[in-house]
Amino acid sequence: MRYNLLERQAEETLFPKAIEHGIGVIVRIPLLFGLLTGKFNANSIFGEDDHRSMNLSADKLKQYFKELEKVEPLFDYFKDQSKTQISLRFCISHSACQTAIPRAKTALQVQENSDSSDLGPIPEYVIESLVPKFNGKNED
Repeated sequence: MRYNLLERQAEETLFPKAIEHGIGVIVRIPLLFGLLTGKFNANSIFGEDDHRSMNLSADKLKQYFKELEKVEPLFDYFKDQSKTQISLRFCISHSACQTAIPRAKTALQVQENSDSSDLGPIPEYVIESLVPKFNGKNED
């Protein structure tokens, strides 16, 4: 299931059904192709051979960065953690999510991703106070 701080449609129907039936969900694209790591900005351009060029058009990037502003308070709250760690922790914080599968290109990225799980889920009260509720819109 595709799920991350900016793509939360699963919260609407899939996650409640998974919980109801005792089924765990595996989350993919938890870092939204690197966008949630702080790796690039709204003006980033990807080459034709980069898969992100198909998934992150200029208009889509602008939309995502507008949405990203709404979750900045979560990143600010955990100043001692990277955006990568916070984004991964957000995914595993939902009770339906059993694991998240982030991509990593380097040993350092693998270590950072792994360290995220050691930090555990983000407390529900923090998410409720700093992350806007999912509004039901399909943001894809």
